[in-house]
Amino acid sequence: MNFFGAFSTAALPLRPLLLAAGAAAATTGLYAYVTRSENTEGPVTEVVKEQITKLVVSKVQLQNRVRDLEELLCQARRDCDLKSKEYEQEQEAHIILQCKYHQTLFYKEKLLEEREQVREAHSILLAEKEEMIKTLTHKAELLKEREQMKKAYIILQAENNETLTHLEEENIEMKKTLLDQEELLRVTLAEAEENRQKYVETIAQLEKEKNEMKKTITQLEEKSDLTEKVETLRDTVEKLRNQLTETHLPCEELTDECETHSILQAEKDEMKKTITQMEEKNDEMKKTITQMEKNKTITQMKKNKEMKTTITQMVKENNEMKKTITQMEEKNDEMKKTITQMEEKNDEMKKTLLDQEMLLKVTMAEAVEKHQKDVETINQLEKEKTDLIIELNTLRETVEELGKMVLESNRECDERINMEKNKEMKTTITQMVKEKNEMKKSITQMEENNDEMKKTITQMEEEKSDLTDQLKTLRETVEELGKMVLESNRECDERINECEREREARSILQSKYDEMIKTQIHVEELLKVTMAEAEEKHQKDVETINQLEKEKTDLIIEVDTLRETVEELGKELNECNRECDEQKNECEREQEAHRTLQSKYDEMIKTMINMIHKEELLKSPDLNILQSVWDYIKGQKDLRQPTSTEDLWQRLVTPDTDLIRVSLLFVYFPFC
Repeated sequence: MNFFGAFSTAALPLRPLLLAAGAAAATTGLYAYVTRSENTEGPVTEVVKEQITKLVVSKVQLQNRVRDLEELLCQARRDCDLKSKEYEQEQEAHIILQCKYHQTLFYKEKLLEEREQVREAHSILLAEKEEMIKTLTHKAELLKEREQMKKAYIILQAENNETLTHLEEENIEMKKTLLDQEELLRVTLAEAEENRQKYVETIAQLEKEKNEMKKTITQLEEKSDLTEKVETLRDTVEKLRNQLTETHLPCEELTDECETHSILQAEKDEMKKTITQMEEKNDEMKKTITQMEKNKTITQMKKNKEMKTTITQMVKENNEMKKTITQMEEKNDEMKKTITQMEEKNDEMKKTLLDQEMLLKVTMAEAVEKHQKDVETINQLEKEKTDLIIELNTLRETVEELGKMVLESNRECDERINMEKNKEMKTTITQMVKEKNEMKKSITQMEENNDEMKKTITQMEEEKSDLTDQLKTLRETVEELGKMVLESNRECDERINECEREREARSILQSKYDEMIKTQIHVEELLKVTMAEAEEKHQKDVETINQLEKEKTDLIIEVDTLRETVEELGKELNECNRECDEQKNECEREQEAHRTLQSKYDEMIKTMINMIHKEELLKSPDLNILQSVWDYIKGQKDLRQPTSTEDLWQRLVTPDTDLIRVSLLFVYFPFC
């Protein structure tokens, strides 16, 4: 076994040496045996020769058999080379399959990574969806709060409108009351001014009449025409009586006016009280209005800030929503691209897997066929080996003694080589089986992975459809929210415009109210001033009335005295008339004497003028003086009413008069 095991296909380079060694050992053995037989000749030579011949025949047979075995070994070697080439091809195919398997694993890892990325993107999309839902709920809450704020704003606006209407009604009532008061005050002031003017006129008339009475009294005292003046005095006394009666009437009117003034004063006090009450109410209303305005402004500021913040948040959220939508669309586009790429890769993978499956099926069929052929060849070789073992068992006994030394030296090597070869074959076969099982497992795993990928792709498509539906709904909601935001912005602009209009109207009303208050204060100040002036005028009128009453009493006393004086004057008039008659007679006598003297004086002047030289007198200014004196004397119509010397002196005497002129005047004046 061990000897012929050296002739196996694995140790072909040692075969010639072994054959040569075996042949040499056989020849040496035969030679030693022959030499021994020659040296020891005996009866057994024939047997030995027969044995030698048999051995030679067996040797020849063995050589032939060895040749046949060598041929078989060469064929086996050729077959082994072919099998080794096929094995190398199988190894190359296996390496290619391993490379493809690694590529498939790499693609699988990529697909798993892409799947994880898709899952992460899906989780991100779900998180964004939840955030969008939260933002939508938050926006819905904000819209509800906004509606509540709108309702509260409408309620506050209605309350403000009611308060404004109430204040406007009160302002209108105040205006009406103030207008009525102003009209009453104007009427009362006009009446008071008219009465005052009447009183002033009556006082002026009384003063004029008083002055006239004084003048008449002085004239009565100075002049002699007392009868006419007494009549005038009587007329004036009657006028004074009438005026006194007339003054009694305005005094009564003044008393009535004083009573009305006191009534008006009481009404004025009541009006002041009511005005103070109204001012207090107005102050309270102002305070309430200011508080309402402050609260309203604060609430409006808060609302405006909240609305601005909500609007900014809505705008930011809308921008974020737009950005997220664009990102989602980009991600969806990327997902579509990745899905298309994955589908393409899956198609390629399917194609490659189908090709690999076909190749694996072909290679596995070829490997099975080759394995079957190898098994058959191995079985044949084992059968041939058993036959050879059976045939060589006979030879082993003969060759054992010859080949013990060689076999003992080579046994271990052969056993080791065979063990290693068997181990290598077993390991290769086990590796092939394992690789086959692994390939089957990998194919099953790839099929499972493909099924899972198909399932995941279907799930992703379903999720994609759901996400597209959600995106559509989100777009619709975003459009609705955009419309709501636009409507809210429009409503906010309208509300802001209404607030600005209300503020303008309120500022106008406030300015009107301030003007009304200013006018009311001004009217009150004017009333105070006018009332003070009216009181002063009333006091003055009272003082004038008292003075007039005093003057009336004085005038009554004077009238009594005048009556007494008139009676005395009547008596004196009788005496005066009597004396006047006497004086008239004397005056007539004096006039006749004066006429005679005047005629004589005229003749004297004429003679004097004729006597003076014309040239000298014409040159001198005295002639002019005499001529002027003469003309003045002629101009006097009645010598009964002689001119006063003072007048004549003032007319004739000037700073330019000379002594001659003055002397002539002194000559003339005694005759006057």
